[in-house]
Amino acid sequence: MKPQPVKHMPLGEVADVIRGVTFRKSDAADSPASDRTPVLRAGNIGKDLDLDNGLVWVPSDLVLQKQRTLRGDIVMCASSGSSVVVGKSAPLRQQWNGTIGAFCIVIRPKSKACDPGFLGFFLGSPHFRQWASQAPGANIKNIRKSDLQQYLVPLPPLDEQRRIVAILNRAAKIERLKKQAQERLREFIPALFVKMFGDPAGNPMGWPVLSLGELSVIGPQYGANARSKTLLSGEPRYVRITDIQEGGGLSDEAVGVPLPNWEKYRLRDGDLLFARSGATVGKPYIYRPQDGLCVFAGYLIRFRLEATKLHPEVLFGLTQTYAYSAWVKSKRRTVAQPNINGREFATLRIPVPPRRLQNQYVQMVEAARSTAALADSGVAVSSALNMSLMPQLLQNQSPSMQYHPSQMDMSLSLRQSGGPASGEEK
Repeated sequence: MKPQPVKHMPLGEVADVIRGVTFRKSDAADSPASDRTPVLRAGNIGKDLDLDNGLVWVPSDLVLQKQRTLRGDIVMCASSGSSVVVGKSAPLRQQWNGTIGAFCIVIRPKSKACDPGFLGFFLGSPHFRQWASQAPGANIKNIRKSDLQQYLVPLPPLDEQRRIVAILNRAAKIERLKKQAQERLREFIPALFVKMFGDPAGNPMGWPVLSLGELSVIGPQYGANARSKTLLSGEPRYVRITDIQEGGGLSDEAVGVPLPNWEKYRLRDGDLLFARSGATVGKPYIYRPQDGLCVFAGYLIRFRLEATKLHPEVLFGLTQTYAYSAWVKSKRRTVAQPNINGREFATLRIPVPPRRLQNQYVQMVEAARSTAALADSGVAVSSALNMSLMPQLLQNQSPSMQYHPSQMDMSLSLRQSGGPASGEEK
């Protein structure tokens, strides 16, 4: 039977494109209330949506009914200073009574000609991400709603869409196995820390207590402010807040950084990084040589511990406890754009157990990490499928590879916008 051709339909015909909620900093709160609605922002968009961390709550009367998220929605970052982040999307796989911020867009499939799973995979493919990275804007790149509505989506016959989704879903299961292993490791580390050393908030075992500044030979140091780009062979990886996963690892989306003098920002074995601003303020990362040659971004702070006093893994374990989360919450300055400066991080008080116990703890954590790493064995296969299978199956037939703003928005795209235009729908 002769293969049926791939049709190209404007995204606006197969899905509703809905802008997020515009709100003032004074409208946002960092805790829930009966008259408030949680808001997803760009930092919540990874391979899946993070529905638990980095949320703010806004008055529910600011949220239109259509802006309330539904299961099956695709949440996309539409405005970012990074070409790597703009256009990043993830599907909402469960019912969740929330909304999205003004820098994001909800894409809600509505046409029977388009399988929602297929649309979600396509919008996460390199094919679409390349188009999104070309969005206009010198400092802040913006994908305008009208341009997104006119983007031509390649649609094979519905049966073929479902076949593609079935193949990619099998690949996604491999990624979920890795995520489950990481989640178990995240649960194990704080539990082991408290069992061996006690709750750091009360220090029931009476260990000596020193500040992070007293335990460090280097710190605090701020990273490099530079525009990220495609990582080239031999270049250092640029570690950004968005690269740091829960549990301290790095995401697979590596980018480089064009710095003539990057050596002073180079990470060494055991360096601790903390996010100092944004929704993920306080998020920690411990650098390990297997992460490759890395430098760190300006919105991160580095501390290098004096190895004879405290092993970096012990401090990282402390950052996984509730006591550390409570400390971060007490120190951050604002709600909409929280931040903690280096001097404040240096005051973090840390119980210091005997070196013998520290070494035992580190050995147990490393053994647990080795077990969790077994889940990585199939991740390379999954990543290869997600990077190449969609374009192969579609035979790169989409004509929308170059970013073409709509006619009425052409003049607006020449402006260097710092965010959504005034007067956008709330």
